[in-house]
Amino acid sequence: EALRIVNFRMMKKFLTYYLLGLFCISSLVSCDNEGAITYTVSDATCIVSNVTLGKIPCVIRLKTETGSDSTIVVNVVGADYPMTIDHYAGRIFNVDSLPYGTDVSKVSFYGLASSGTLGINSLYQEGDTLFVATDSTDFRQPRKVTVYAYDGLASRTYNMEVRVHKEDGDSFVWECVCDEAALLQNASFTGAMVDSESLWVYANKAGAPVLLKAPLKDVSAWAEQALNKEIAFPLVLNGAYYAISEGAVVTSVDGFNWENLESAPANALSFVKVAENIVVATANGFYKSVDGEAWIVDEPKYLPTGNVAMVTKQLLADKSYIDVYAVGDAEVGAVVWKHNVGLMGYEEFVWNYYPNGYNNPNPCPALAERQLFLYDGALLQTGKDEQGATRFYMSNDEGRTWKGQVIPDLKNVLGETIVAIDAKNWIWVVTANGELVRGRYKRMGWAEHQTIFK
Repeated sequence: EALRIVNFRMMKKFLTYYLLGLFCISSLVSCDNEGAITYTVSDATCIVSNVTLGKIPCVIRLKTETGSDSTIVVNVVGADYPMTIDHYAGRIFNVDSLPYGTDVSKVSFYGLASSGTLGINSLYQEGDTLFVATDSTDFRQPRKVTVYAYDGLASRTYNMEVRVHKEDGDSFVWECVCDEAALLQNASFTGAMVDSESLWVYANKAGAPVLLKAPLKDVSAWAEQALNKEIAFPLVLNGAYYAISEGAVVTSVDGFNWENLESAPANALSFVKVAENIVVATANGFYKSVDGEAWIVDEPKYLPTGNVAMVTKQLLADKSYIDVYAVGDAEVGAVVWKHNVGLMGYEEFVWNYYPNGYNNPNPCPALAERQLFLYDGALLQTGKDEQGATRFYMSNDEGRTWKGQVIPDLKNVLGETIVAIDAKNWIWVVTANGELVRGRYKRMGWAEHQTIFK
């Protein structure tokens, strides 16, 4: 009897383990429509958790002083180009591509972390080889990287791609998009702007003010409309149009019919809108108003005498402050003025100017028909030199120094021109001979890619 009880207990224990085993197997077995049995295992723990590129050689092509081609090799710091891991789609890639000329046939990794052993598909034979972070690995084409669980049962495969720009992002090329616009010919330009749909050019023709307008989809299809005022420095803010007309600040609801802002200071040379603030430059000083009725004037040491252009720049560190820049002529030559506007309204700042001292290697240039823009995070100044050619100068230090030739000069473009910049970073140059050209840094047209996956 005791023997039967022991056997029964042993059979009961065996049956329990047997049923548990069947349950576990059933959780790993499934049948397709044809009745074939397939086996799957969980890959929940097989992930790549971190990828950081190391130093990678990059070939940079240069021009020598004699104009001949030359190359140098530098190391790109791969950590400056983070790798994104999309576990859902099984992808690993760098959103910000490595610089043009980077040699991705020799990629090493500063960091490479996973929850298992890493293998990479071989380029020369079937199967995987051990993926070692510090080895020089060829990524001229995407590679399959597999995480193998330490128990040898589970795995997960990623498609890893090390992207490199296929063109030099800092190259700037002009292109002609219209060469025979009859309505532009013999016009005297006074202002220009670009909205999401059209290019607007304000001009005088035969002594009368007109608006010349073309859709961006077809910049050869120009239309002309008569205006009631001559318009300069046009801009749109919150659906309203503002401009300068013969020394007066003017407003419009459609950009065609204009009326004076009667309370604004007279003899305005230029102006900008900063949130609710209107800032006007005159020969008597710089005026600012919140409501267009009450004005505060500031008189820096050097006052503008003419040829003034203005632009604003948002402070990156504090969104409640905006810098206003003005560039113009003064008795001492070309001068840059700067003013900080506190959007909270309880702080007032004076205007400062940057003198062109003898120790400044690249002072503010003397230009006629001056225009001022914010472009690529820097100040962009354009106008005519003494020979009548359109020139471009950029300042990356808030107007203290200016460098030319950063944007290449337009070839064979002399005479009347006007410049406008659109939301896609195209610089448009309209000429009075009927030609329209545009250009931008190639990197400023690159698309932005997703970096967060949910």
